[in-house]
Amino acid sequence: MDKVVFKFTLNDKEYIAPSGWCDIKFSKFLAYLKDIAPLMPKCLVNVHSSDNPLLEYEKLSKTDLSKCYEFYAHYVGFWFNIPIALIRESMDIKQHLEPAYFAIQAALYTSKSTFDDTFNGFEIQGIEYVLPLRHMHGCTVAEFTEAAQFEANMEKVENGNYLAMLDVMVVLCRPKGEPYDYNEAVHNRRKRLFSDLTMDVIFNVGFFLLKLRHTLNLNLLIYGMMQDKAAQEARQ
Repeated sequence: MDKVVFKFTLNDKEYIAPSGWCDIKFSKFLAYLKDIAPLMPKCLVNVHSSDNPLLEYEKLSKTDLSKCYEFYAHYVGFWFNIPIALIRESMDIKQHLEPAYFAIQAALYTSKSTFDDTFNGFEIQGIEYVLPLRHMHGCTVAEFTEAAQFEANMEKVENGNYLAMLDVMVVLCRPKGEPYDYNEAVHNRRKRLFSDLTMDVIFNVGFFLLKLRHTLNLNLLIYGMMQDKAAQEARQ
């Protein structure tokens, strides 16, 4: 199926909306979470969380609509790379601003990010970065350190610090055969490199990491049970 592309012309310049997560870099998404998402007014949050968003939107007061339009200006300006001043001065609300906002919403929230069960890595500039196939059993000091670092960073991600996802990926996604050995310069360089990955790749990495964490937690549970059993036998 062909992508549905939303575009419009403002002051003789054409602007095209992202058609889905595959058009959005992780760095752009992180910037959105930091700079734009917190600006969403409570009334619009309620609209999006409603069972009937259209009805909820139609019930908004003029004051609430004004708050929504101000947020749309920031939101559309961010995704289309349009100066906020130009939007306020030249962008018609009903003809361009509202349609642009809802077009991006539709593209992102209905975009199907296919989770590939066989996904085990990605390629950047001819170098393949692979995910661990053995699920980090922790049978060596290096693997245990790697697993501990992974666990600490995943807790940050699950607590809403999505920037920590880059730390998780740097720990786990490495060229085949490269051992885990923390080096701050390499770590930061790879974080910048991975931030240019598109969100469809990030989603697949995230899906893999959820499975990985489940396996790691199970391994730690089994390891703990074995340690308890060994301690009991030693006391007998």
